[in-house]
Amino acid sequence: MYYYFFILFFLFISEPILSEELHSNKGCVGNQKLISIIYCVLNHSPEYKIAQSNLEASLGRRKIAAYAFPSNPNLSTSNAIRRGTSNESAIFNNSIPQAINGEIMLSQEIYIGGQREVKLELAQADIKTKIKNVQAIERSTIAQTVHSVLLYQASWEEFKLTQELNLLSKEIAKIADLRFKNGIGSEMDFEIALSESIKMNSLEEQARRNWQDAKTDLVVMMGVPYQEELNVYEEKKILKIPKEELQEYIDLAEKRRPDLEVLELEINYTKSKIRLLQRERIPNLTISGYVQNDGFNERVIGGKVSIPLQIWRDNSGEIQEAKANSKISEERREIGGHTVRFEATKAWNGVESWKRAWLNFPPNILERTNENLLILKNAIATGKISVKDALITQKSLVDLKSNYFQTKANYAIACNEYLRAGGIDLNEFFLSESSHE
Repeated sequence: MYYYFFILFFLFISEPILSEELHSNKGCVGNQKLISIIYCVLNHSPEYKIAQSNLEASLGRRKIAAYAFPSNPNLSTSNAIRRGTSNESAIFNNSIPQAINGEIMLSQEIYIGGQREVKLELAQADIKTKIKNVQAIERSTIAQTVHSVLLYQASWEEFKLTQELNLLSKEIAKIADLRFKNGIGSEMDFEIALSESIKMNSLEEQARRNWQDAKTDLVVMMGVPYQEELNVYEEKKILKIPKEELQEYIDLAEKRRPDLEVLELEINYTKSKIRLLQRERIPNLTISGYVQNDGFNERVIGGKVSIPLQIWRDNSGEIQEAKANSKISEERREIGGHTVRFEATKAWNGVESWKRAWLNFPPNILERTNENLLILKNAIATGKISVKDALITQKSLVDLKSNYFQTKANYAIACNEYLRAGGIDLNEFFLSESSHE
């Protein structure tokens, strides 16, 4: 009895440990490159694994369709003994004649009307659809991963910036307090500096929450615990993208987007389904051969053919349903085309807009801003500038620095969206080292 309680207790305390081991990916923590994070997400993604399993199932269905016969052969045997009687008292007569009836029959259903060929065509169409679906999910997952990485890096930079500015605001508040106590500064300047310090502390906490949310999104995609350290140690870079004119870009997007190809292949699949149902209106034959021993103890070899009668069920309802599904697939393809054109136009305009905003910044803007903040701090300490004027100047410099990081991140995100919306092969850009500037 105690033994069973020990087993239950062991399972109870080990369940969280086993669960953590199953949902952790130890090779995806610490310092990681973008390419490593992409591989980690793909290896962990349930959607990607489901798409691959669906492809495996389609390959199995093709094997089923490739069978030479629709069913396995059927072997049946029968045996009977017949005894004849001349009158009612003959039951006690051992000399009554008897005969043995026996039969062995082998039956096999066979395809007619080209049903096997259409089934193979249907299975092949399903495989093509599943292959494109795997590619579509792979590209979507890569784009989503890059988007999450860019947000993670941008939120980290924003957090570090607000952290530095919070320290600067606290130092300014201390200087203002000291100047007020020494009688060389006003109480109003101290109150303004203290208020700014409190506000910057709140902004730092908000930036911390944004960074934590971005990390949560990324580690869940990677399948690693939140408490593990994760650093993207390569610098966030603006991607090189092949820029086309708007209409050319939209036309190429409609040709290259794998999710749109999936919808087109689904139309072909439904049409193959209709052809199969039409062929199945002609039922399969069943051919049988038998060896029989009749009542006269004679050997008989024969054969027969049977065919189901299509009286009550003629596939008309199934064909009507399949045709309706085909029309639905065509409308879904049209909806997909609308979505692709909208996303492509939005992505093209987004890249143009954020590129202009990014190029508006001088190359050395960060160095100059940091130098000005340091000069501002020294000017307050020496009394060359009032605290009120210093805080106004500081806000302008802080907004400039924050806008720089946000613009850089948004431009990189816009480039990523340009590649995804245009159906451009993301492996060429994100899984190679030569695709950054």
